[in-house]
Amino acid sequence: MDTDTLLADREAQYGSFSNLAEISQSLKTVITTSHGWLNLTDDQREALDLIAMKIARILNGNPNLIDNWDDVAGYAKLISRRLRLSLREDLEESVSPEAGPQCRPAATGSPANTSP
Repeated sequence: MDTDTLLADREAQYGSFSNLAEISQSLKTVITTSHGWLNLTDDQREALDLIAMKIARILNGNPNLIDNWDDVAGYAKLISRRLRLSLREDLEESVSPEAGPQCRPAATGSPANTSP
């Protein structure tokens, strides 16, 4: 497929590139100027950047293209997967035998008999 054909196909799916860019950059400005932006990791920032572009494609073009919706979910899933893995590793580290009993979570269930 030559470049002109590719560009024509993309415009049919996503609308004009200049309109898409305007929507995408507006969304990204809101995201990057928000207070919480500075608290994000690089992968969280990149995911939000890519999600903003996909949202712009949805708003500017055909909103029924399933790939755009799947991509939004996919970028969010990459972050949630990394966060879950990190949380799991932190929990495993906190209960490792090397850490000692003082770092293990308290046992759950019925409290021990505390009567005299």
